[in-house]
Amino acid sequence: MMEKIMQEIESNQFSARLNVASSFKVFIHTALKESVFKELILELTKSRYNIWLVLQRATELAQKEFDSRYENPWDTALTIYLEALSLVKPKVAETAASFILRSPNCWWATRLAKSVLNKKKTTIPSNVVKIDVDTGQQPIAARPISNPQRKASLPPYSLNKSSTSGLTMVTKSARRTNKSSQVVANFPVNVA
Repeated sequence: MMEKIMQEIESNQFSARLNVASSFKVFIHTALKESVFKELILELTKSRYNIWLVLQRATELAQKEFDSRYENPWDTALTIYLEALSLVKPKVAETAASFILRSPNCWWATRLAKSVLNKKKTTIPSNVVKIDVDTGQQPIAARPISNPQRKASLPPYSLNKSSTSGLTMVTKSARRTNKSSQVVANFPVNVA
């Protein structure tokens, strides 16, 4: 399963779909909607071995030689691998980021790697304020709200009961208008 997912992520077609993005925010938002990204997250949460496979592949691609007159052909794949690792295992993502920063001619991956290493969580679009983990226990806020004045005015983190289990990102606009939450992405999670 991981082989198939990695082949899709490293394909030229996948790269072309994501590289039409006009900004980093749009790139990440588009990536979150891709079914292969959701499958990658699911596989990473199933096994530590899968996390190791993605880390290994990211470091291999970051060190792979290519014609330096052009963009790094694995920029998109490196970005997707790093984003997935940062959502599932941030410490492992830091290791991958250090290799990715040494890889020449990357655009998206370099930006994300710097963010991961600087501990600035700018990878989720700015309208996303929380990620719920439905474990049946106290929810975990994976991305804290950056503005402390707004923290007090927002309702506390709560589980998204509409999902069976998983990560759910909810937008600020849904919170402000007290409408039902607009789900940006929902990723199943196996918390063990």
